[in-house]
Amino acid sequence: MKFRLFGDFHVMAALAAGVLVTVTPVRGDSTPALVERETVITRINEALQPASLAVSPDNRRMAAVAMVDARFRVMVDGQYGRWYEDIGKNSIVFSPDSRHVACVAKRAGKFFSVHDGVEGKPYDGISGTGVHFSPDGNRIAYGARRGKRWMVVSDGREGRLYDGLGRGLFFSPDSRRIAYAAVRNGKRVVVIDGQESPAHDNVGNPIVFSPDSRRVAHEIKRGGKVYVVADGCEQAAYDLLGDGSLKFSPDSRQLAYVAKSGDRWKIVIDGKEVASHEAVGKDSVIHSADSKRMVYAYSEGGKWFVSVGGQRHGPYDIIGNGSMIFSPDSKRFAFVASRDGKWRAIVDGKEGRAYETVVRDSLQFSPDSQRLVYAARRDGSQRVVIDGQEGKPHDAIISPVFSPDSRRVAYEVKRGESALVIIDGRETRPVQGTLRGGKITFSGPASFHFLAGRNNSFVRIDVDIRDQP
Repeated sequence: MKFRLFGDFHVMAALAAGVLVTVTPVRGDSTPALVERETVITRINEALQPASLAVSPDNRRMAAVAMVDARFRVMVDGQYGRWYEDIGKNSIVFSPDSRHVACVAKRAGKFFSVHDGVEGKPYDGISGTGVHFSPDGNRIAYGARRGKRWMVVSDGREGRLYDGLGRGLFFSPDSRRIAYAAVRNGKRVVVIDGQESPAHDNVGNPIVFSPDSRRVAHEIKRGGKVYVVADGCEQAAYDLLGDGSLKFSPDSRQLAYVAKSGDRWKIVIDGKEVASHEAVGKDSVIHSADSKRMVYAYSEGGKWFVSVGGQRHGPYDIIGNGSMIFSPDSKRFAFVASRDGKWRAIVDGKEGRAYETVVRDSLQFSPDSQRLVYAARRDGSQRVVIDGQEGKPHDAIISPVFSPDSRRVAYEVKRGESALVIIDGRETRPVQGTLRGGKITFSGPASFHFLAGRNNSFVRIDVDIRDQP
């Protein structure tokens, strides 16, 4: 029997748990050896629901819904919980620290949260956004319905009843504060730390806390216009606000966003317009880690440019969405752009080699800011490009990642119906794909792990890198 893996590949045959394998280099080869330790998490079976898969942020744990005879239960790390009438779609979530897991379940017509196997209070409904963990993983909150009215339940405490709730709950970075939008008498209010704002026609999403958790900003709509409210103060009116553009700088001092007035898009910083363009790239406003520079993409005259600290780069035909990055030390920058049908990585203003495509989200600097990696397609194959040097061609390359000391780059490649990880020129044993939502994760300069499917099982593969004498 062949099972569909929770990703793009397949899993077949049988597996013995606890396998230790050394991939040894040939004599005279200085390429390091890879020592693999394989741990079976659970056997794959027809009861597991592929769309329900959740992977923990540390990439060591996994959970999924199992269904048998219209009954449902959650499997976490191979252990199965209680049976329920239903489990909320896409409701399984791990805490940011990967220690806790929660979901929404239904029994006897009532809905409740299940947090580390402990059931919360039953309600007539729970919001489709499910359970939200605080950044430190110690708090949970969710929207719950009693009759026709809604409330936010935070750490088991019920909040005020409303006619409805907005999309999402938002914890501050320090996990102490919580904000959400609610509906009362046909109007929208913002609730921050339990305090309601004045009523508005509508409230935009999301509500944004500053990195130091002291400041908060959100969008409101009134009379056909949109306004940004920052720290309780309403700023100028605009026709439209750029999706997801409301951002605080890392030092929390500056608030930037993109807004449209007439046929022009404005870059607004601390309530003041600093630039005006025909268009501004979606999600393109990025601050450097030291908060001293900002990068964004914009168009004029049908061509696209990138502004980095006020310096213009271009023109290009297209700028890759979400491709603009600063190095961790804030001194370098890079982005992906297309001209004449060819894509290039532009690093510190210098254009790299032209490719058919550059793989989305693959561009990244090393932790020490000295190196750069991305994946690109040429002649129908993908190859990793590390510090400007191309690797071998593959069917596909996924998620290149640097080691913490910046010395190594590991990446997944697809080879036919199999997948494997390559690092320092050495390959791990083939698997039938890493798990959707998972990634290669370093636990030290010379060790990494990933979740995968092999031989009818889900496994965690830990790899040690041993340099040859």
